[in-house]
Amino acid sequence: MKKLLLLNMLLLTALLTGCGPRPYENRIWEGSLYRTADNEKLSDVSLALSSDTLRVYSNAIFGAGNETLVRQQGRNDAYTFANSRGEEFTMKFEYTKSGSDRETLRIYGPDYTIDLLPAAGSDFTDEMLAFYRKREVPADAALYFSGPWTGEIRRIRDMQKLSKACAVFNGDSLRIYSNAIFSKQNSALVYDGYRNGAFYYIGKELGFILRPQRSNGQLTLTCAGFELILAPCDSLGTEELSFYKGYDVSPHADDYIFGTYEGSSIGRIKNAGMLFAMFGMAPDAMDVRIRMTLTFLEGNRVQMTNESSMVNRDMQMLTMLSGTTGEKETSILKYRVEGNQITIGKGDRLLIRPDGNLYYVGADEKGLTLDPFILNRTE
Repeated sequence: MKKLLLLNMLLLTALLTGCGPRPYENRIWEGSLYRTADNEKLSDVSLALSSDTLRVYSNAIFGAGNETLVRQQGRNDAYTFANSRGEEFTMKFEYTKSGSDRETLRIYGPDYTIDLLPAAGSDFTDEMLAFYRKREVPADAALYFSGPWTGEIRRIRDMQKLSKACAVFNGDSLRIYSNAIFSKQNSALVYDGYRNGAFYYIGKELGFILRPQRSNGQLTLTCAGFELILAPCDSLGTEELSFYKGYDVSPHADDYIFGTYEGSSIGRIKNAGMLFAMFGMAPDAMDVRIRMTLTFLEGNRVQMTNESSMVNRDMQMLTMLSGTTGEKETSILKYRVEGNQITIGKGDRLLIRPDGNLYYVGADEKGLTLDPFILNRTE
């Protein structure tokens, strides 16, 4: 019975490990991991395979949580490993020896290869693992990015384009050039790992959780309320970045308004009616009709145009005789959105109506009272 049990154990060992340990087992190997599709290096690697585990240190594909993988099965140098969550990693080991001492090990994964040489020591040392950052990373080789990209930012709820965008991936940093969402304070982001299917980036003021999807060469990074849609490019020059203004902008997709709105109201000099009556003038003698046009631009900016003309016919004639029919003033101001309220510059306030038009709540400044009115969208 004991002999039969021993035989069964030997057979099981043979099934798992072949005809004994491979020449690459129980040794430390060092090298680099490459993406198969374009042969781009993704990380340095140190690893060791034993009869029951694969210890692997890499800043791509594996990372924290996958440093020790349990060997499930192996036959003819093909292996399946699993992490503590039951996620599997399949690999093909290819060992070669040239001459008396030239040994190499190449490992083939589904979308990556690892080229390795024997390490000088027999233990993992701090110096050997100095490159390792010990953080979670994507197991999909397509989700590693580098270099310049161009595209745009769109709001998800209505697919409104918020701004053109350019991005540069450089190791652990991501620089985004955009006139929406990523203000100049949060344009330089630092990579903080990959968790639950999303990249975590930290800016100077805010953090961003970006969920990636890559298809047909295009990269989509989805965050709360917006999508950053990018395609790789050769370089970012003056032409590609000419749109970028470096504004301080809102990080919230709903804080951007687009289109042109027009409306008009009457401006009055406060407490002037009694004074006009004393001089026999009409109560509306100095009333002014103000026509306001708001054109919302990128970067939380709005072009405000105010055209004014006299309401009273006699005053209209008088201004015509003086060679003028009215005044026109245009300025570009910053705006901010808080709930359904828009504040332009330092004082003008508007409410966003349920129908999408804007309600100007009126103004009282420098002795002039401007009645509330509605601005309707024209385009």
